[in-house]
Amino acid sequence: MDLLAPQAVLSGIAAGSVYGLVGVGFSVSFRTTGVINIATGDLVAMGAYLTFWGLSVGLPLPVAIVVAALIVGLGMGIVERLALRPLYRFGTVYAIMSTIGLSVALQSLIQLVWGPVALVIPRLVPGEAFTILGFRLSLAQIFNLVLALVLILGMVLLLERTKIGRGMQTVARDRELASLLGIRPSQLFFLAFALAGVLAAVAGALIGPDQGLTPTMGLPLGIAGFTAAVIGGLGSPLGALAGGMVLAVAQNLAVLYLTPDYKAALAYGLLVLVLLVRPQGLFGEAGALARRV
Repeated sequence: MDLLAPQAVLSGIAAGSVYGLVGVGFSVSFRTTGVINIATGDLVAMGAYLTFWGLSVGLPLPVAIVVAALIVGLGMGIVERLALRPLYRFGTVYAIMSTIGLSVALQSLIQLVWGPVALVIPRLVPGEAFTILGFRLSLAQIFNLVLALVLILGMVLLLERTKIGRGMQTVARDRELASLLGIRPSQLFFLAFALAGVLAAVAGALIGPDQGLTPTMGLPLGIAGFTAAVIGGLGSPLGALAGGMVLAVAQNLAVLYLTPDYKAALAYGLLVLVLLVRPQGLFGEAGALARRV
């Protein structure tokens, strides 16, 4: 029996969970503020580089990842407060455009501090592979999948079952009503971007060992994460997870049956296809994207 296709699907599910983690970063900020943060991919890169920095000053790897995530999360919250929030009154398009400048600034900062040479960070768990029922898996793949699932499900519980999450939903629907109900949108805006930064940084620490660290690594990862969020439905964390898995499985099958050259282009193709056929995504509310942007 040919197990190549099932193996590609299984590996894609594991890789797609990390794409989904990046996609949740897009979804959290979008569902609260309506802003699509174009710099999310570069936050992934910054998380990986700050993890490398933590290791270089002697921190254990788990501590380095936590420190990197906190720095990126706090930094993104400050950026939202100082650079993006003053633009909301002019419409979210202006804030979205400003995140393009943030993306360029982060890439330049990375190159200035760490240089253009590719760097490497270690895995949290060994990368040795083993075989189960004819399928090859590695401890790193399983760990990445489990950690991404835990973080994404944690975000779902936060957004759906807590007062903070209900406040974010209220702010997303009607900011004036939220203010009348005693909800402070400014605090939730800060929190949404900070959480998105934390998730992106953790994704960078998970992806970094496999592909290496380069100043421009954030661009393809940002596209993959945004595609995952759009496929699942912008604003839906579980949708972003499903979208990430769909994208990664499709890329693996393209490598298997077509050519590796199509792997990067497939993300663009899927993004365009979903926007044309079902712009609300698999789990999104119909018309939500059009109303918010």
